[in-house]
Amino acid sequence: MLEIRSTPKRGPTVAKIYKLLILLVICLLATTSLISTDTTFGQDEEVPEWAQALAEEIGGGVRPQDLMGPPGNIQPDIYLPDQRPTKPALGGSVTISLLGDPKGLNGAVENSAVGTAVRRVIHAALLRRNYETWDYDPELAKKEPDIEDALILKDGTTLFGKVEEFEDHYQISSGSTHNPIEPQQLPMDEVDKLLRGTVFTFELRDDVTWHDDHPFNLDDVVFSVEIYKNPKLIDAQHVAEKFRDIRIERVNEWTVRFFLPKQHYDAKSHFGKDLCLLPRHLYDLSDPDNKDYDPKASDFDQAVHVEKNSHNIDFVGLGPYRLTRYDVQWIDTERYEDYFETDPAKRGYLDEIGWRIYGSRGSAWTGLIDQGELDLNDVCLTESWNTAGKREVFTKSFYRASVYPATYFFEAVNMQKPKFKDPDVRRALAYALDPLDYVAANDGLAIHHTGINFFGSPAYNHAVKPIVSIPPDIGDTEREKLIDQYREKAKELLTDAGWYDRDGDGVRDKYGQPFEIDYLYPKEAPTPVELGQKMQEVFANHLGIKVNLVPREWVVFQDERAKGNFDILWQGWSQDPMESDPYHPWHGEQVGKEAQNFTGYDDEVSNGLIEKGRRELDREKRHAIWHELHRRIYHSHAYLSRTAYPRLFAVRKTIRGLKLTPFFPGYDPLDFYYEEGTPGTRPLEQPEEKQD
Repeated sequence: MLEIRSTPKRGPTVAKIYKLLILLVICLLATTSLISTDTTFGQDEEVPEWAQALAEEIGGGVRPQDLMGPPGNIQPDIYLPDQRPTKPALGGSVTISLLGDPKGLNGAVENSAVGTAVRRVIHAALLRRNYETWDYDPELAKKEPDIEDALILKDGTTLFGKVEEFEDHYQISSGSTHNPIEPQQLPMDEVDKLLRGTVFTFELRDDVTWHDDHPFNLDDVVFSVEIYKNPKLIDAQHVAEKFRDIRIERVNEWTVRFFLPKQHYDAKSHFGKDLCLLPRHLYDLSDPDNKDYDPKASDFDQAVHVEKNSHNIDFVGLGPYRLTRYDVQWIDTERYEDYFETDPAKRGYLDEIGWRIYGSRGSAWTGLIDQGELDLNDVCLTESWNTAGKREVFTKSFYRASVYPATYFFEAVNMQKPKFKDPDVRRALAYALDPLDYVAANDGLAIHHTGINFFGSPAYNHAVKPIVSIPPDIGDTEREKLIDQYREKAKELLTDAGWYDRDGDGVRDKYGQPFEIDYLYPKEAPTPVELGQKMQEVFANHLGIKVNLVPREWVVFQDERAKGNFDILWQGWSQDPMESDPYHPWHGEQVGKEAQNFTGYDDEVSNGLIEKGRRELDREKRHAIWHELHRRIYHSHAYLSRTAYPRLFAVRKTIRGLKLTPFFPGYDPLDFYYEEGTPGTRPLEQPEEKQD
């Protein structure tokens, strides 16, 4: 998962009377213009009743199409007022908002969602994610990889190919032109294990160059995989587990084969989103072309050279656009004319794509309206976005769009602290939280989330409901009574767990220690301030628990989180819309490794479900496993709350090709274009294939 630092947020004033109106807003969202629900999306097909009913139940402006998995052919510009058919042109530029500096663009050492979004434009991978099918397409690979099975014999020998399983034997035959074996049978008692889909053979394109014009070749791929095997490379641990034990075989000059040590349902992603290819001549100390060439370099030396490399900022990629500027305010790119793909529908129409880096959503909105710096603001203040449709200064040049991305925000409990080890204590805290506060914190544009996967994926278990469940159609008085009942349950659980006020100071205590909570959050994010203040108020007035707000700069926040110096923290995850691998945030092996399992969640049953799900290649069977894991993790209350927010966009009306997607940041800039005849553009010519 990728880290998200902040959410949509309304302006600095928070009207207290707003909460009295929020229920009405929620009920009206599906029919108002805040988030349109009557717009077509994807292929022209009838929306099933189950999707319509579920969208109504979830609320928050969620469309039925958002719940139906891969959309197929995404219809562009669904919110654009001008729906005329237009002919794309080449040229022009677009400037997009970027909230926070990614601190580098080397994906081997940088794991932020914003960095990933920029790399999609300036870099390429063996496989590229298709936002319409949610699958992977060949990019630097000439074609789809040949995927074969492996038989590990009891004598240690490995055979690979297409394996068929019979009652008492296996039959193995070739599954690739690069594996010319004759079919053979092996008795089952000679085989230790069968690993399905673990052998990948890639044929690489031979017409690719890095942005410094150095040729790309197989050595770059091998080196890039070897990086993750280096035990001294601390910053690569977020994906190192997937590559650490991979065996690499050079088949020929342009063909490479990988042997994965374990069966994994999403093995393709290893070579798509996970493997950041790096130019060996700039990063490998053993490459004579490297200006810092050192054939005797140790693992530590090599790790430092990767982590501190100047090209982490001055990035040299393989993508359709190359970096021209990266400073504290701007990231600029220009069309790379030697990119191997010539079809603008695949390589982009624009001449330049840039990002303006802002420290806050308010400054980004000012950059859009007052300073004219942006063509697309995708970090809009909710209050500003809600009222923009009534302001001529906005509507004459921009329009509003929105999409729920595969992200959610949460309040995580440090279960390694003694006071949080008791599940009844965590359950009590969850009972005390009013779900309406989390919706009100974003002007009604939010939904409650209970899972470990994107709510629009079939891997999400919609049968698991929030612990505090309030019917949306009841009155305020009845609603307050229900909230009070939940809080009474919370007090009973805390008392039964031995937490009560022994010294009369209004704060519960146990073993001489008052029940205090340090609430850690990144200070750049506005939403947790309001949520933390609400938690302070509720826990003090209803539970007898003191909450201390602990805002920290992002770098300090990460350090405190890694060291476990928090009781509750607020953060967000950006996920894979199809399904996210739960290993890093939820498996017990990841506790104490400065990894994503910073709650300390370690449950034997959950560990088993994670391992079983990762091995399961049948999607329906695997989703059933994730559904059970979803239920078990939610009811552990390792996360007290989970909330999903839509991304709110302000888009210049002259931009065409905006295809909304749950993949962060909610669109692909390579789809953008201007209408033919727009000043600064040129007619679109029929693309010609490069000659070999």
